[in-house]
Amino acid sequence: MRQRGGGLSGLPRPGHPHPLEHPGPGARDGRGGGAAGRIPVGHGRPARANRGLPREARRVSPDRPALQLYLLRHADAGDPEAWTGNDADRPLSAKGEAQAERLATFLHSVRFAADAVISSPKARARRTAEIVADGWTTGVRFNERLAAGFDGAAVDAILADAGSPSRPLLVGHDPDFSELLSALVGAEVTLKKAAFARVDLRGRVADGRGVLRWLIAPDLLDRDRR
Repeated sequence: MRQRGGGLSGLPRPGHPHPLEHPGPGARDGRGGGAAGRIPVGHGRPARANRGLPREARRVSPDRPALQLYLLRHADAGDPEAWTGNDADRPLSAKGEAQAERLATFLHSVRFAADAVISSPKARARRTAEIVADGWTTGVRFNERLAAGFDGAAVDAILADAGSPSRPLLVGHDPDFSELLSALVGAEVTLKKAAFARVDLRGRVADGRGVLRWLIAPDLLDRDRR
């Protein structure tokens, strides 16, 4: 089976948190947006206060997985063959900036926030992470191991170094992210640039046993292509 960064399996509607999760302490509070096809592009997002949740909303369901792992491939960064500088310095294109902004706006509309954001330090991944996590209380960490060539055991080590978060967002590159996602869910999955995935795991990432819950392709959030 082959999947290509598309579909919204298990994804909550804007303004309706997923039944097995809550925004968490890093969420940006405020009113949700409209449907994905109506998300405004390039108009920025207002400052949002972090107000927390009622105690009953913070209770952990017995069905909650031990780890909700979120993977985000960096947004479009133009033609690498046309870039004459150091590859690590290649920035997002205007298209990539818009892709990251649309995803950030959508995630806010469903009141999502990770409890840790860990990115490759390469410029295109760094900028993607900074746009998506703008307004979250978590900030962005950078880890060289996400720059190229890692496996599930390396991800376990990265998460341990970050304090073992339960809802981490990793931002990085292909082919590593597509290979990791495919290994975790037992199917060939290709993450497009700016694609966002959630995998639920009850054990270590290195064990390679996960369930794909979300897979959001950037085209699904582009109102000009709907």
